[in-house]
Amino acid sequence: MEFQLHDIHLIDWDNLDHQRLDYKEWLYVHEDDIMIELAESGADRELDFDLESELEERYVQYCKDLD
Repeated sequence: MEFQLHDIHLIDWDNLDHQRLDYKEWLYVHEDDIMIELAESGADRELDFDLESELEERYVQYCKDLD
């Protein structure tokens, strides 16, 4: 089952730090902060910058941090 915006009520916002989100849920929660961080650091303007790879790496790290 794929996460849809109307499913946002299914996220347990009170226990977000202890709940494993799937990629789409995680992205919904963290995308704005990540985009701000990348813009402030200038990383998003690098010639070889790949947003998809950056987001995937961060999600993998998020999953490792929960384990």
